[in-house]
Amino acid sequence: MNKALSCYREFARAYIDDIAIFSKNWEDHLFHLDTILTKLSELNFTVNLKKCAFGKTQIKYLGHIIGLGKHEADPEKTAVINNLPVPKTKKLRSVLGLCNYYRKYIPKYSELVHPLTELTKKRVPDSIPWTEKHDSSFHLLKKALVEALSLYSLVPDKPYTIHSDASQIDIAACLSQKCGDKCYPIAYASQKLSKTLQSWSTIEREAFAIV
Repeated sequence: MNKALSCYREFARAYIDDIAIFSKNWEDHLFHLDTILTKLSELNFTVNLKKCAFGKTQIKYLGHIIGLGKHEADPEKTAVINNLPVPKTKKLRSVLGLCNYYRKYIPKYSELVHPLTELTKKRVPDSIPWTEKHDSSFHLLKKALVEALSLYSLVPDKPYTIHSDASQIDIAACLSQKCGDKCYPIAYASQKLSKTLQSWSTIEREAFAIV
């Protein structure tokens, strides 16, 4: 489906059989909707109207809530993660995979999850050496997911601001825009540093975070 609609990426996205169509105004939306439905008909695809939602300003899509100039993690999905028990076995990798899906909404995600990812470096045994440090990291991670803020769409005529930060092992950055008296986050990014990059000075690591 994604390949079939790839030429319409300016106003539509598809993943398997989930399709989202987005437009700047109602007139465009009707045109875009007609375009996609016509294409589906040409390909002999059918649409289940009971599973469709038309003319919405906000939708749930692939675990996200999108619309009104912003997107955020679906609270129903993060609540599932928040209720997960402590993964003291090889299930840790699966849990981290779920959390990683929403990392875009969490500032300094790499630093927050570092103690847990260290446990997955080598072959994960049936029972992992779980300590108080890992317990704290796991609960802080779940808290960050539940409290994650929305990310906002770009406003072309507004200036951008980049905030960067660096620890000894990780770097992080936030791209935001100021509208009125409030700053709106657009994107967060973070990553663990290699051994070579860890030897850089703090100012070099912070500059690298911007790049």
